Amino acid sequence: VPTLDVSDPGNVHEGSDAVFNVTLGKAVDANTTLTFKLGGEIEANDIGTVKVTIGGNPVTVTANADGTFSITVPAGTTGGIVVTVPTTNDAVFEGSEKLTLEATLSGKTASGVDLPAGITDTGNAAIVDSQGPGADVPTLDVSDPGNVHEGSDAKFDITLGKAVDAETTITFKLGGDIEGDDIGTPVVTIGGATVTLVNNGNGTYSFQVPAGTTGGIVVT
Repeated sequence: VPTLDVSDPGNVHEGSDAVFNVTLGKAVDANTTLTFKLGGEIEANDIGTVKVTIGGNPVTVTANADGTFSITVPAGTTGGIVVTVPTTNDAVFEGSEKLTLEATLSGKTASGVDLPAGITDTGNAAIVDSQGPGADVPTLDVSDPGNVHEGSDAKFDITLGKAVDAETTITFKLGGDIEGDDIGTPVVTIGGATVTLVNNGNGTYSFQVPAGTTGGIVVT
């Protein structure tokens, strides 16, 4: 009875390919079907079109209605099956996202005997967005308001070099040569709308930045 083994590509830099090698422990004397599903923490736009080669030759990949993919494995095959999953290099910081490939072998022998159920295995990869090519680690830039006349507002514009795919927190502290009665209560707007500002009680303030934000953050 054949077994199935799917390799673990490990860390894959965003924009690079996740390559899963699939091997059968024993050959089958008839064509069989390998069905696989991609999962983990990925979204549809995190990956491109899946490609499969057997022995270096491209094979037809069928996209099934249930979100799985299928290929035909020629009789006698044990190795050389390579599933390549391109990852998308976007401009959003997503950290490390798990990518899995769960594969199942099914079909009949040449004499018409069904392969046993449960010939399956899962390969694991992680799409890494924090280092190497394709990294989207955000940077933070706070503008310099310059000279501000007493009684006027000091406005600090804050921008992120890259967006983040989840809500984040900006914490800030006012310092310099000021004393407590030199300034009033800070106000923060994002995209022109006032947001809730939390006084943390330790001299710092915090507010939430919606996912996808890169600019339009003003601290007055």
